[in-house]
Amino acid sequence: MQVGICLICFSPIVFPGPILGDEPKPLLFTLHSAGGEDVVGSMEKLSDEWSVSLGGASSRSFPGRDVVSLRRQNMLLPPMPRAEQVILANGDRIPGKVLKITEEQAQFQSQLDETREMILPLTALSVFWSSAPEGVDDADLLRRRLATESRRSDMLWLRNGDRIEGSLVGLDEKEARIRAATGKEIKLQRQKLAIVAFNTELARAPRARGPYGRLVLTDGCRISVAAAHTDGNALAGKTLWGTAVRLPLERLIVLSIHRGRAVYLSDLKPRRYEHTPYLDLRWPYRLDASVAGYDLRVASNTFDKGIGLHAESKLTYDLSAGYQWFEALVGLDDHTGREGTAVIEVLVAGKPQDLGASRELSRPGDPKSIRVNVAGARELTLAVKFGRRGDVQDHVDWVDARLIK
Repeated sequence: MQVGICLICFSPIVFPGPILGDEPKPLLFTLHSAGGEDVVGSMEKLSDEWSVSLGGASSRSFPGRDVVSLRRQNMLLPPMPRAEQVILANGDRIPGKVLKITEEQAQFQSQLDETREMILPLTALSVFWSSAPEGVDDADLLRRRLATESRRSDMLWLRNGDRIEGSLVGLDEKEARIRAATGKEIKLQRQKLAIVAFNTELARAPRARGPYGRLVLTDGCRISVAAAHTDGNALAGKTLWGTAVRLPLERLIVLSIHRGRAVYLSDLKPRRYEHTPYLDLRWPYRLDASVAGYDLRVASNTFDKGIGLHAESKLTYDLSAGYQWFEALVGLDDHTGREGTAVIEVLVAGKPQDLGASRELSRPGDPKSIRVNVAGARELTLAVKFGRRGDVQDHVDWVDARLIK
């Protein structure tokens, strides 16, 4: 804070520097543990094996195996990036500019660190997005569809809406080159290119040998790291494909640990799906998306993991030994469920569980937090039933739906 002092002798107004005790407030995070605790504190230390030390009124330390997630206090989960970006085969979304593509790799200038270029193996890429082509009414829906659908060849979308299929030969700042199915090489100006959607049969998602972290940043970037640690006021780490990254800690919104004690339902194959339509319209369940195919949006937050269901439906999973808890945040989707009313139910071994005073969802901004004991059970079912308005916009998102070992 700066203080202006005006002296009676009409001296110039002086603005001194910050006064003592006016230092920036520490960044507060909520740590969610495998034991179900939510502990708030400042980030004192994060180590490469995911152990965390929190400072503040009640300093606490947690071993990596007990950490499920860290989330900044009083910060919304931002939407996915909409500007120029690359989307990886594992779902990572990194804003930035593709400088060059060969038949082996992509040279990328990310917004993570504008002083350092990233080298990405071409097999790790799913989509390079520059802009929405003409005639596209919903760019968000198109981005998600391209990131999840299967393709047997590369596809170039031009800004005028035209598409060319074949095998991408190369791309630089001036032109893109693609070999069509006829064997003819086609060249086009880079400025005319809107999207490159890569052949998914050649994709190989980067993988970690053990638990890894997934970061959500203030600009919407989603990126997975094999290891990360605090270094002063920065977070330093290494991506799943081996590139070093470093970013200010203030850019971090969420760090979630995957392939640890938390297992997300959307990464498992369900045993069965049962759907009873209200009339004739049938809805499939969706993994890591709303039932309408959009990003998962609940209470003004955009979540990465979860399941989209529509009334009336039941989704059942077989449980292996070792799971102790099921937890999720359940709400009507902000985008397509605003007028919905639905009743939710969780069944363990076929028996309905106590979810509190009300199981009805009637307002998108009022999700319900669920934590159910599944120890010793062999089956878990998520159910959505019709509410007071029948099936009108009964778009229910089960976000961060996960089992805890």
